[in-house]
Amino acid sequence: MIKKIILSFVLIFISFNTGFTEDQKIKDIVWLTSAQYPPFNYREENGTLQGIAIELIEAVMKQLELGKDRTNIETWPWARSYQEALKPGKLNCIFATTRTKEREPLFKWFGPIVKTKISIHGYKNKIKIKDFDDLKNYQYVVVRKDIGELTLQTIGVPDAKITRVTKIIQLFEMLKLGRADFIAYEENVIKFMANKFGYRDAEFNSVFTIKEGELWYALNRSANDEMVRKLQTTLNVVKKKSSVKKVLKAKYKIQFP
Repeated sequence: MIKKIILSFVLIFISFNTGFTEDQKIKDIVWLTSAQYPPFNYREENGTLQGIAIELIEAVMKQLELGKDRTNIETWPWARSYQEALKPGKLNCIFATTRTKEREPLFKWFGPIVKTKISIHGYKNKIKIKDFDDLKNYQYVVVRKDIGELTLQTIGVPDAKITRVTKIIQLFEMLKLGRADFIAYEENVIKFMANKFGYRDAEFNSVFTIKEGELWYALNRSANDEMVRKLQTTLNVVKKKSSVKKVLKAKYKIQFP
């Protein structure tokens, strides 16, 4: 009887420690993204997900034969996705995420997707930003939990000078109404969305770069290292595929070496 009890505990211990195979674990990842971060990840009017990060992760899914595609990617507001990806034990992955020193210990990473530039954008103004200290004199609007907000905080911009919103359209609206001096956001996204919302190129201008970096896929800390290695290796493979390169060049004007 005692031997049976001991054997039962051993089997339970093994099941908790081995769980699924690596492929099965990767299949269980919940992929989270924002539908408003073009050209990296966004949803078209017909509901289709598009973007550089979408193309790459779908190619990874296909390469690993997961039986999934972009229709299995969930789109939530960025702040909600970010908090969900941080919850202990949740096998979630949020993207496209700027990899920073502050965020480094919060996730496990594979990438990069592409380089990124976080800039200060004005609306029909001629304010000159001379240096980082000068940034502390102005009012900003940011997307909550976005890298723009984090970078302003790191620079030392007072919290009272930062207004947080949840949608990109609100960035433009706040600036146009004069409720902020600048937007702090990814430069390519602002250019893309300004055109989409009907603004002329000259109306919203980048006046100062506050951070340059790379966009990555950020996995919940519950992901084991072997899983991360497998995803990284697969991403490296698909980025070299001629079929993937062709799509990225044709649709997004981006080319990997």
